[in-house]
Amino acid sequence: MSQKDEFPGLPEQAGNLYDLFQKMAKDATMGNDLFVSEFEEQRRWDMCQVCEHFSHAKKRCQKCGCFMSAKVKLKSASCPVKKW
Repeated sequence: MSQKDEFPGLPEQAGNLYDLFQKMAKDATMGNDLFVSEFEEQRRWDMCQVCEHFSHAKKRCQKCGCFMSAKVKLKSASCPVKKW
């Protein structure tokens, strides 16, 4: 994978973000928690750290393009390769 296409294109990243915001809005309107526990956040982050799709230099997932330090905190979020 070259530096140019290290992450999905902007339209795909925008779609991923839009889908996540829709899930979060649904959770918020239903009164559900938006964030995971600190334990779950750390568990997810630890999995990302050893994943072959994680860019350590940019702290981003090469599959979805997300900034993982934020994504691991969100209850509605999920790993694009189903690791969490």
